[in-house]
Amino acid sequence: MFNFEKKFNFLKTPEKPKSLNHFSIYGETASAENRPQRNEDAILINKEKGAFGIFDGMGGHAAGDKASQEAKDYIAEILQKLPNNLTPQLIQKELEKAFYGANNKLLQLAQENPDLTGMGTTASIVKILENTQGDKKAVIANIGDSRVYILRTNKQLEQITLDDNIVSHSVQDERQARIIQQKLNNVVDFNTLSAEEQEWFNKRNQISRALGISEKIEPRTYIIQVHEEEKIVVASDGIHDNLTDKEIAQILCMTEDGKVAIENLINAAKKRSREQSIRARSDDMSVIVFEISALSNNRQVEKAPFSRLTEEYLGKEWPKGMSVAVRRSSGVIESGWVVFGINPKTGDVIVQKFEKDGETMMRKQIPPAELRSLNKLERQISISSAKDFSELFQVIESTGGLQGSEKFYEATELKKIINWVREGKINVKTVTRTEGLRDRVEYLLNQELLETN
Repeated sequence: MFNFEKKFNFLKTPEKPKSLNHFSIYGETASAENRPQRNEDAILINKEKGAFGIFDGMGGHAAGDKASQEAKDYIAEILQKLPNNLTPQLIQKELEKAFYGANNKLLQLAQENPDLTGMGTTASIVKILENTQGDKKAVIANIGDSRVYILRTNKQLEQITLDDNIVSHSVQDERQARIIQQKLNNVVDFNTLSAEEQEWFNKRNQISRALGISEKIEPRTYIIQVHEEEKIVVASDGIHDNLTDKEIAQILCMTEDGKVAIENLINAAKKRSREQSIRARSDDMSVIVFEISALSNNRQVEKAPFSRLTEEYLGKEWPKGMSVAVRRSSGVIESGWVVFGINPKTGDVIVQKFEKDGETMMRKQIPPAELRSLNKLERQISISSAKDFSELFQVIESTGGLQGSEKFYEATELKKIINWVREGKINVKTVTRTEGLRDRVEYLLNQELLETN
C-alpha cells in the first residue's frame, strides 16, 4: 500500500481547526464541442466552507448530467451542514459517509426510473482546514478519474488522487500503479509505450469505480498539508486526457491569476481535442483552482501591533504608500504592491496588495536589498511570462545577466546557451534555474514542438 502519510505529510494529531481566510477558489466548466447543448460535468464551490469539487457524469442522454448534478447537490448539502470545529480525521469520515449516501441516492433514482439505469458519476472533493497555528490541510475524497493535483511552490505538479481505471484495476501495487499512471499522463508518442501500456492508454477512460454503478463503493481519501502560494487543482478527464501533466503545470505557472489559468487550461485542452494527437478527445472540460494567499512570510509582523509601525520607522527610501514590484514564490515579478511600513525588529520592508475582489489582502516582508534589486529590474515582461524566445531574449538583455548557483551569466552568454539548447547541441539542464529561466525555456521548447506537430 502506498504510504500517503510519509509522502504527503499526513497529520496524525487532531487539532481544532479555525475558519480559513485569505484564499481564492475559481472554477469553470465547458461543454464538449461535439455536443454543446449538454454538459455532463458539474462543479461544486462553497467558499464559506472552503470546499470544492468536480463530478463527471456518465450514462448517455440525460443520465450523465442527472447523475453528476444529483451527486453534487447531495454532497453540497452535507458539506454545508458540517460543523467548523471538526478535525481533519473527522472530516475524512464525513466525506466517506457523503459518498456512500450519494451512491445510494443515485441507485434509488435509477431503480425508480428505468431511463436512468446505468448512470453514474465520478467525484473528487476537497475540504480545506486551518488550525490555530496556521497549518493548512486539505482533506480529499475521490472516486473515478476526476483528478486532484497540487502545484508546489517549486512548480512541481503532483497528482494526489489515483485514477480508478484499467491501470489501478490491473496493477494491485498502488506505488507501481502510480508510476505507470504518471507515464501515461505525459505520453505524446505512442511508440514509447509497451504493448500492454498501449492497451492501458487506449482504455484509460474505462473507469472501474464511480458513484451510482454498484452498491459497493471504495472511495479513496487523503489528508495532505498545504502551504501558502501552493495551488490545488481539480480537473475532469476532458482536461487531463488532452493535456499532459507537464503541460498543465506549465500553463498554471504562466500566471498568478486563477481565472486566467483556468481559461488557458480549457482553451489549450479544446485546441488539443481538435488536433491529430494520440491524446485528442472531445469531452466536457472542468477545472477548479484553489490558492492560499501569502499573507506574511514572517508571523512576527502579525503578532506585533501595527501601531508600532509609525513614521519613526519609515525610511526615506521606502515611504509608506510607495508602489513597488515584488517577486512571488513562483518566480513571477508582480507590480501593484504598496509599501505599508518597516518592521522595527528586522528592518524588512512590509508590502501589501489587495486581490481583485477588493477584500482579500496579501502581505509580505522583504529585505530592502532584495526589494531594491527587484525594482531596478522591474519590467512589463518577466522571464516566467515570456510568450516566445524573442520576448525571453528581450527580458534577458534588459537584466544584463543572471546570477547562477556558481557564476554570473552575461546576457550574451545566456542567449548563446539557450540557442544551443534549441539546436539540440546541449541539454536544457545546462540552463540556470535562476528566475525560473530553465522552466521557461523547457516550456517554450514544448510550445515550438506542439506548433510544429
